[in-house]
Amino acid sequence: MDASSALAAILRDARKSALLRMRSEKNKRETNPVKDNDNLTIERPNFVTHLECAMEGDHYPADQVHNLSKAGKPLLVRYDLAGVKKALTKDALAQRPADLWRYREMLPVRKVADIVSLGEVTTPLIRLPKLAKKIGGGEIIVLRHDGDAEGQGGRRDPRVVGRDLALQRHA
Repeated sequence: MDASSALAAILRDARKSALLRMRSEKNKRETNPVKDNDNLTIERPNFVTHLECAMEGDHYPADQVHNLSKAGKPLLVRYDLAGVKKALTKDALAQRPADLWRYREMLPVRKVADIVSLGEVTTPLIRLPKLAKKIGGGEIIVLRHDGDAEGQGGRRDPRVVGRDLALQRHA
């Protein structure tokens, strides 16, 4: 076998090996696109009490799918905050993966079987104490959004925004 034939054989084998690795990786992604974690598989209490019309204050059951209220306004999620305070600690939350489902008890999904996860990540909250002091006090907190940090083409999941703000307000 001459040098060019040997080189061609090596390249052919390398190409086959690379294709097999790519197929293997693709199969892994297709069969398990998101890594499971205990937070997605263990039943947990839920502290969502009801949904409420942002304009009229009408109550709606949290166990049913709704779009807008009868008034055509968004529905706000309401919580049993005393129950949250008793059951969840900052340490317990910190032990969970940094994804949307870290705050599962605060989302209007009660059953493990109803969880759908695409590997959503959280967007960090950044405190701006110097700016707050400069403009006269209070607390300024902003969401750090690095372009496409969540793989959503720059869109923020409204569940994350609401959860971030609710947890910050009641922490």
